[in-house]
Amino acid sequence: MALALKDLSNAGLAAVLAANLLVFGMLAGVGSPDLAGGHLGGLWPAGLGVLITGILNGQVSAGLKARIVFLRIRDALPGCRAFTEHAEADHRVDVTKLEERFGSLPVEPEAQNRLWYKMYRTVDDDPRVAQAHRSYLFARDYSCCSLLLTAVLGGAGFGLLPEGAALYYLGFLVLQFLLASQAARIAGRSMVVNVLASISAQS
Repeated sequence: MALALKDLSNAGLAAVLAANLLVFGMLAGVGSPDLAGGHLGGLWPAGLGVLITGILNGQVSAGLKARIVFLRIRDALPGCRAFTEHAEADHRVDVTKLEERFGSLPVEPEAQNRLWYKMYRTVDDDPRVAQAHRSYLFARDYSCCSLLLTAVLGGAGFGLLPEGAALYYLGFLVLQFLLASQAARIAGRSMVVNVLASISAQS
């Protein structure tokens, strides 16, 4: 299941990287009558940068990606706040039933994440849980890639894009990162509470 979810995330990520390169190419061709020999002729460094971005993303640990998304140095994984924050915020989660089944719920972040993950392993085939997990993996990786793209393509833009377009493009990249990060945070919280709701709904 985890491998299949990761494969789906990678496929979506490849489409995102291709779309970013396409946008860069369109901007680089603005005002150039000869796209093959003009600005687009120098796009191979940007294409190489996008490829490297995808490769680098695969080398970044899940923990570091969570730190980037949730802007936390310690205890960044969303499961670290499963019971002290997320459970109380969703009316579908019956905390009393969780306590009856698992005893006193932990408050220490690492202990919360361990118990939450134990719960997750019992319901990872639930469609709502799987969908939220897939969305989280994609948005998390998208966030990290967009941060790398901001550095790689944002920098390349000042050398390859028409005057005045580079700054706007950099703003677009920053906005892309902020939106992707927000989507990842929402998806991460949804993944956590969907697990808790599924467990607490069991008789």
